[in-house]
Amino acid sequence: MINSAIRRTAAAALGSVLLAGCHPKKAPEPVSPDTVYQRAQQAYANGKNGRAATLFEQFLALSPGDPRVPTATYLTARARMGTHEYVTAAAQFLRVVNDFPADTLARTARMGLCEAYVHLSPRPQLDQDYTNSAIAYCESYGQLYPNTPQADRAALMVQALQSKLAQKEYETGVFYFRRKAYDASVIYFTRAAAEFPQTPFAPAALLKLYEAYAAVGYVEERDAAKARLLKDYPSSPEAKSLAG
Repeated sequence: MINSAIRRTAAAALGSVLLAGCHPKKAPEPVSPDTVYQRAQQAYANGKNGRAATLFEQFLALSPGDPRVPTATYLTARARMGTHEYVTAAAQFLRVVNDFPADTLARTARMGLCEAYVHLSPRPQLDQDYTNSAIAYCESYGQLYPNTPQADRAALMVQALQSKLAQKEYETGVFYFRRKAYDASVIYFTRAAAEFPQTPFAPAALLKLYEAYAAVGYVEERDAAKARLLKDYPSSPEAKSLAG
């Protein structure tokens, strides 16, 4: 009798537990777009770029027609810049420029494109597609908004980027020169001097061009390279080394 009573009590208790478990949990209340936007702004203001970007992207998915979309898109780009996700940032800046050209943020987004691609530009030894894109976007900003502090800053970035491209051409020329592949080296030295005359690599390339032509016995070409070096860069160390 006692064992039967225990079994009935245990069964009743187990039934109560199972019955309680059958009740569905209440679903959490959906978060409104306004709340998401406010949380995103707060996260961005606090420097929590990863969370801010995620929340802004959530807001954009919830409210594609909201008047705050241009701002949310722009701040998504800025937040992704803060997390060093420059490709994603560039895509968001470009969206602002293309989708909201009349918005006041379009101008700032154009500068953001310049900055994002400058960050993407790799060291000279690697492929320079991102560098060329950076030059294009930075020059575009200067053409659209000349005589502004931002345009001046973009111009300085273009100079640095062009110097990187010149360095790549020059170093490739040196690579071939050291292997006595003088005809190949001439191609790169000529390009460095012709396409990037304002960089320090231009006089260096002309000096190596002079040496390459001398090595293969092209006297006229050698003398022409020397003459150009002395004429265009008379104060350079390279010109002084040949002046005597």
